[in-house]
Amino acid sequence: MDQRAKAVALWTMAGASLSLQGPFWAVCFFISPARRLIFIVNIPICVAGFLLSVRLNESERHPHQGLDVSGQVLWMLALTTFITAIIEWHAKEIPHSLVLGFFLFSVIMLLLFLWIEKKAGTPILPLEFFKAPVFNVLMLFGVIVNNAYYGTVFVLSLYLQGVLHYDVVRAGLAFLPLTGGFVISNIASGRLTAKFGIRLPLLVGSLLAAAGYAGLLIATPETPYWHLFIPFLVIPLGMGVAVPAMTTGILSSVEKTRSGTASAVLNTSRQAAGAMGVAIFGAMAGGGAAGIASAVRVSGIISCGSLLVVAVLIYRYIWNKKTGREVRFKDW
Repeated sequence: MDQRAKAVALWTMAGASLSLQGPFWAVCFFISPARRLIFIVNIPICVAGFLLSVRLNESERHPHQGLDVSGQVLWMLALTTFITAIIEWHAKEIPHSLVLGFFLFSVIMLLLFLWIEKKAGTPILPLEFFKAPVFNVLMLFGVIVNNAYYGTVFVLSLYLQGVLHYDVVRAGLAFLPLTGGFVISNIASGRLTAKFGIRLPLLVGSLLAAAGYAGLLIATPETPYWHLFIPFLVIPLGMGVAVPAMTTGILSSVEKTRSGTASAVLNTSRQAAGAMGVAIFGAMAGGGAAGIASAVRVSGIISCGSLLVVAVLIYRYIWNKKTGREVRFKDW
């Protein structure tokens, strides 16, 4: 548990350090003649990652091998049509009935996906994972964290440029505190998790991030950037403490042969939640400067409230009935 917690913290810190560089490189691409390369820069990185992953040999494999192609297709259709419906909800050139059709289609695809997963021999979403309250709470936490963060970041980018009238360079640099806080708190998370288990860093991180989102309630069309500096810093500090503990808890709660599947379910759900957060929060940011500022405040309220709710669930369920520390499926 100790070594896993430290390894996960280092992994998330590496991702956070790259997130810190993201605004800088985005600005460099934007001001250069090769700005369109920003849309393809990830392709060689993904190819390199794929080739490196092929060379890795797992020490333990799940006895059932195979690809759940139908499950993957249904999930992608459900997610894509749902996000499309949200984005196009206010589009005047698209009939309202078509948008409602997208919503209905996404629900049908989701129900088919769950039916397929229940019968599949090698499902991409093993439904037995959700029999444990601990797994459900950690999954919910991951969904809320990504939904809140990416949705809020999108709205804040509109706020910096559309309300405060920052150019692209200043807006990119203004986001540094919103990403830099991860690097600091990821280190602390590994030590806290190794010493106290996952419950304490999850509680501390969720409450700290909730306080940061609450700080966005001061956003108005006249609010200067430095008034938002503390929320910009506190949000990633809280998330950076909690996210490695969440990942460690997910991996520790299943048998080793299923840890890769559990990790994939968590990451897929988080990325889907992030995409939905951008679509939902972005749909609220209409009506000029006043509308964007209002969307920042509403996103802060939603994010803060969601994190407080999941903090209560963490306090209730992330607790080993036998030792009071580490949580595993077998303890439930």
